[in-house]
Amino acid sequence: MKTIFFSDAHLREREDLSFKKVERFLRKLKKERVGRVCIVGDLFDLWVGNNGVAIESYRPIVDALESLAASGCLVHYFEGNHDFFLGDYFGGMPGFVIHPRPGPLELEGIKAFVTHGDEINRTDYKYRALKALLRNPLTHLLSRIVPDAAVWKIGGSLSGRSRGGWYHVTDSAPAFRSFARDRFREGYELVVCGHSHVPELAQEPGGKTYVNLGDWMTHFTYVEQEGKRVRLLRFED
Repeated sequence: MKTIFFSDAHLREREDLSFKKVERFLRKLKKERVGRVCIVGDLFDLWVGNNGVAIESYRPIVDALESLAASGCLVHYFEGNHDFFLGDYFGGMPGFVIHPRPGPLELEGIKAFVTHGDEINRTDYKYRALKALLRNPLTHLLSRIVPDAAVWKIGGSLSGRSRGGWYHVTDSAPAFRSFARDRFREGYELVVCGHSHVPELAQEPGGKTYVNLGDWMTHFTYVEQEGKRVRLLRFED
């Protein structure tokens, strides 16, 4: 089965190039009858729980995802630092698997580890504290009872702060590679990350592969995996 991985579109406005490209990409995957698609976090610049404002703001992408899943494609969504508590909306839908945390993924004999990657820099204590605050059960409860418009406004402010953090910098690459090698020692053959916005594919001895997915803001990159073949590609339409 062919698997597609992509991440970090940070979708905002429908008129944005990234928004239009992602919508066309999802339609293309449906037409090609891809068996599995893995979204590795931050597809949306802000999505918290079952938020009506987010759902309507991103309606074309939501419809494309639901149509893709309805066609028989299995959609795995690994939450990022801009989109979380996704199970509140997508969790009950056929064809969707929501992953609140990084973890393993079996790919027809290939043992993969998939993570958005925002937890890799363990020295960014300020961000780690913010993440602990945003992901705790009380915040989840508040996201369900506070009016959607208020959650959208507060979340938008926090999203802007998060974008100013440790990402899309080449200096982060060694930390990601080190993280991947640790997973290889645990027996994983493929490690897939996002978050840095810097696309990279590196082959290690023994047929092991590390890949960073890049983004859909400047690079429009994704990964295609089928059997032992892993390719980092750019979407051209």
